[in-house]
Amino acid sequence: MTHASTSLDESDLREQFTQAAARRRTLFAARDALSAAILSEADHFTGPSGSLAPSAASRAPEPASGPIVSLPKPPQPKTWWERRAAAARQRKRREAILAARLFDATWYRARNLDVASAGMDPLAHFLEHGSFEGRSPGPGFDAIAYLARYPDVMAGGLEPWVHYTLHGKAEGRVTQAVPSSLP
Repeated sequence: MTHASTSLDESDLREQFTQAAARRRTLFAARDALSAAILSEADHFTGPSGSLAPSAASRAPEPASGPIVSLPKPPQPKTWWERRAAAARQRKRREAILAARLFDATWYRARNLDVASAGMDPLAHFLEHGSFEGRSPGPGFDAIAYLARYPDVMAGGLEPWVHYTLHGKAEGRVTQAVPSSLP
């Protein structure tokens, strides 16, 4: 192999990598746009009277039949590079929620009977499915109430607990539904 052909091969690989990265950014931007569109429908997050949903601590266990909300999940990785990057993101998400002390495995299993009956690891389920379904990670954080209270979070497309750990906690945002006063 000559030096020129090796350089050309490296150049082609760099170009392919750049194109793949651009496609990945486009997919994530599309996911974020879909997430914002879905979350902008406030009906999903308020009760019939327009008040916030009950707090996660007082709400009955979520039914095994399906989620409260359905947020778009990231696309399934196809190449080894995408799988590796997805695994790294998942490790960071796991570390972040544990560091924030928002997740309570016993509470999550008790509130989500489908997770308990499937025998799944509660944290793995929350990170893979529950977070995108609008499920709350623990008694100290009500995902639905957080989205209903802060429309900017809905528009931003971040998962509620991720927004709270990155921005909301420092801003003093409330993580529970505030009971409405009766007339």
